[in-house]
Amino acid sequence: MLSSVPEILHDQKPDLPVKGYKGPRLAIAVADDDPLQRQLMKDTLAPLGFSIIEYSNGIECLNDLATDQPNLLILDIGMPDM
Repeated sequence: MLSSVPEILHDQKPDLPVKGYKGPRLAIAVADDDPLQRQLMKDTLAPLGFSIIEYSNGIECLNDLATDQPNLLILDIGMPDM
């Protein structure tokens, strides 16, 4: 069963929208065979200041990871060739 909620808070104001981050520009690699999924991640993360590296298949991802060295990898584990 799910936990119960002791009270519902309706009057909370939302936090300010995230516009980016402080610090050096970080690279995020997105590996997905679906171009729409890659574009969604790029459209979401690039405006926040991240550099996006895209891989369209597992072989490309594995071959290029050593030289690209992203700070984070978002991976479709069901992708062919993984």
